[in-house]
Amino acid sequence: MDLYELTAKGEYVELARYQSRLSYQGHPEYRRLLTSGRRERFDFSAGRLGSRQFQPGSRVVALLWPGKSPQDQINYGSGKDVSDETLADAGEPLRIEWLGGSWLEVPLAK
Repeated sequence: MDLYELTAKGEYVELARYQSRLSYQGHPEYRRLLTSGRRERFDFSAGRLGSRQFQPGSRVVALLWPGKSPQDQINYGSGKDVSDETLADAGEPLRIEWLGGSWLEVPLAK
């Protein structure tokens, strides 16, 4: 998840970046694999603090994405060494649905 300030001039300023493996959410010492087709709830809490004075007319923009980009090493679950896996080893494409009841709380102070 990345947080940005969208200024009144239409420019984006990066505020914070948070990255975590969802299978470790809640209990970092225990891995819980996600189940396809099952609704999940994830609570994110980042300890990193930042400070920026927003300009009038600015908005906060949250970018939520699966964090799978070409430069990342991805485990496709083939059983091979992860370094030897390719996209051909992947199964069904990843599908993520953001539900209407989803929300994000960002603490702001004046």
